[in-house]
Amino acid sequence: MSLLPLFGLLRHRIIILENTNQADLGQELWQERYSTFAQIKPIYDSKVGSLENFDFGHVVTEGYFMFKIRALPDLNSKMRISFKNRLFDIKRIIDIDERGRLFKIIASEI
Repeated sequence: MSLLPLFGLLRHRIIILENTNQADLGQELWQERYSTFAQIKPIYDSKVGSLENFDFGHVVTEGYFMFKIRALPDLNSKMRISFKNRLFDIKRIIDIDERGRLFKIIASEI
């Protein structure tokens, strides 16, 4: 699969945030780790099929979104996404085709 057609769809600038506070009980301190472009789609009950048989284990609500981005090193589910003054908790990171080139991120708005 060529990546060139997809890059035209990655038009939304997002910021990946990381909690830099090392203390377990301390206040969270979220700082920018990455800035990249993404394709963003809301996930609704009627569109779960577009996730290619992805099983959440619970009911999908309108608060879930799918972000498609170029692969980033060290990206993990403890990070957050910031997009237009909205925050999203990362729930799952899927390496599309297991090639380390594109990630599909399932996130819930907080």
